Amino acid sequence: MALFATERLALLRAQLRGGWNLEMPVFEHAVYSGPTGQASAFEFVLRSQGNTQILAVPDSPELQQFLEEYSLAVIV
Repeated sequence: MALFATERLALLRAQLRGGWNLEMPVFEHAVYSGPTGQASAFEFVLRSQGNTQILAVPDSPELQQFLEEYSLAVIV
Protein backbone atom coordinates (compact mmCIF):
# COMPACT_ATOMS: atom_id res chain seq x y z
CA MET A 1 0.00 0.00 0.00
CA ALA A 2 2.99 2.31 0.49
CA LEU A 3 3.57 2.58 -3.27
CA PHE A 4 -0.11 3.37 -3.91
CA ALA A 5 -0.04 6.08 -1.20
CA THR A 6 3.10 7.59 -2.73
CA GLU A 7 1.55 7.59 -6.21
CA ARG A 8 -1.66 9.23 -4.97
CA LEU A 9 0.28 11.94 -3.12
CA ALA A 10 2.36 12.54 -6.26
CA LEU A 11 -0.90 12.92 -8.23
CA LEU A 12 -2.20 15.44 -5.68
CA ARG A 13 1.02 17.46 -5.93
CA ALA A 14 0.86 17.35 -9.75
CA GLN A 15 -2.74 18.58 -9.76
CA LEU A 16 -1.81 21.50 -7.50
CA ARG A 17 1.16 22.38 -9.74
CA GLY A 18 -1.21 22.13 -12.72
CA GLY A 19 -3.43 24.89 -11.38
CA TRP A 20 -6.03 23.02 -9.35
CA ASN A 21 -7.06 24.76 -6.12
CA LEU A 22 -7.40 22.86 -2.86
CA GLU A 23 -10.57 23.54 -0.90
CA MET A 24 -10.63 23.27 2.84
CA PRO A 25 -11.14 21.25 4.89
CA VAL A 26 -9.52 17.91 4.14
CA PHE A 27 -11.63 14.94 5.25
CA GLU A 28 -10.14 11.91 7.01
CA HIS A 29 -12.04 8.65 7.20
CA ALA A 30 -11.22 5.09 8.22
CA VAL A 31 -10.86 2.66 5.34
CA TYR A 32 -10.09 -0.28 7.59
CA SER A 33 -10.67 -0.97 11.25
CA GLY A 34 -9.85 -4.26 12.89
CA PRO A 35 -8.14 -5.96 15.79
CA THR A 36 -4.69 -4.92 14.54
CA GLY A 37 -5.57 -1.24 14.19
CA GLN A 38 -7.02 1.00 11.53
CA ALA A 39 -6.02 2.64 8.28
CA SER A 40 -7.21 6.04 7.14
CA ALA A 41 -7.52 7.88 3.87
CA PHE A 42 -7.78 11.61 3.32
CA GLU A 43 -10.07 13.18 0.74
CA PHE A 44 -9.00 16.39 -0.96
CA VAL A 45 -11.50 18.53 -2.88
CA LEU A 46 -9.85 20.18 -5.88
CA ARG A 47 -11.37 22.80 -8.18
CA SER A 48 -10.23 24.28 -11.48
CA GLN A 49 -12.11 26.27 -14.11
CA GLY A 50 -15.54 25.13 -12.95
CA ASN A 51 -14.47 21.49 -12.55
CA THR A 52 -14.35 19.58 -9.28
CA GLN A 53 -12.55 16.40 -8.35
CA ILE A 54 -12.16 14.52 -5.10
CA LEU A 55 -8.85 12.78 -4.64
CA ALA A 56 -8.44 10.17 -1.91
CA VAL A 57 -4.92 9.61 -0.58
CA PRO A 58 -4.09 6.82 1.89
CA ASP A 59 -2.41 7.86 5.12
CA SER A 60 1.37 7.69 5.13
CA PRO A 61 4.26 9.51 6.81
CA GLU A 62 4.73 11.53 3.61
CA LEU A 63 1.07 12.57 3.62
CA GLN A 64 1.29 13.60 7.27
CA GLN A 65 4.31 15.74 6.37
CA PHE A 66 2.34 17.30 3.47
CA LEU A 67 -0.58 18.13 5.79
CA GLU A 68 1.78 19.68 8.32
CA GLU A 69 3.83 21.53 5.72
CA TYR A 70 0.76 23.31 4.37
CA SER A 71 -1.06 23.61 7.74
CA LEU A 72 -4.16 21.92 6.29
CA ALA A 73 -7.26 21.62 8.46
CA VAL A 74 -8.49 18.05 8.72
CA ILE A 75 -11.97 16.92 9.78
CA VAL A 76 -12.21 13.39 11.14
